[in-house]
Amino acid sequence: MELEVGYGLIKLVDKKQGGDLLDRITNMRRQIAGDLGISIQTVARHRNQVLNKMQVQGDVGLVRLLLPFDDRV
Repeated sequence: MELEVGYGLIKLVDKKQGGDLLDRITNMRRQIAGDLGISIQTVARHRNQVLNKMQVQGDVGLVRLLLPFDDRV
C-alpha cells in the first residue's frame, strides 16, 4: 500500500513517531471483509465508490477529512 501525505500528517503514518494509520486501514479492511464474508478487493472497491460520492480523493483525502476528529493531531 502506498500513501502520500503532507508534512502535517507524517506523525499519523510514521511508525517511528507512533503512527499506525496504515495498519489501522489495513486491519479495518480485513475486519470488514471477514465480517461480511467478502474479499478485501470488494471492500476496497465499495470504499472507493463511497469516497467518490463524498468527493474525497483516496486515503489522503479521507485523512484530511477526519483530522478535525483526531485528538492526536
